[in-house]
Amino acid sequence: MLTPEGALASAHVLERSTLLINGANVQIVRVGLSEEAGNAEAMESVALIEGDEGLVYSIALHCSSPDSNRLDPVFRQVLQSWRLQSAAAPASAPGDPAIVQPKATEAKQDAAGPAKTKP
Repeated sequence: MLTPEGALASAHVLERSTLLINGANVQIVRVGLSEEAGNAEAMESVALIEGDEGLVYSIALHCSSPDSNRLDPVFRQVLQSWRLQSAAAPASAPGDPAIVQPKATEAKQDAAGPAKTKP
């Protein structure tokens, strides 16, 4: 559990921005987390994306301060690639690399039961 004396007490907002990405309102908050006992200073970028029906989606990057300059462009690219799928759209496109489609032979075996092997 976070306490007022914990990480939140040492947090400070560095930047707050609002933009439109792929038709969705997005608010990005960058927070600096001060150095604590044994932990180096860290940065956190959180993007809050307004979805349909009042839903809010979030994407976050938490890293050390030296890595922030290197990783922030990657965070922005991920954010730019984000898309809200409408309820009518299929969950994924047929060629979507994130979804592994079963091979035709695997689908036939699953429908027919376990595959038989010859001794």
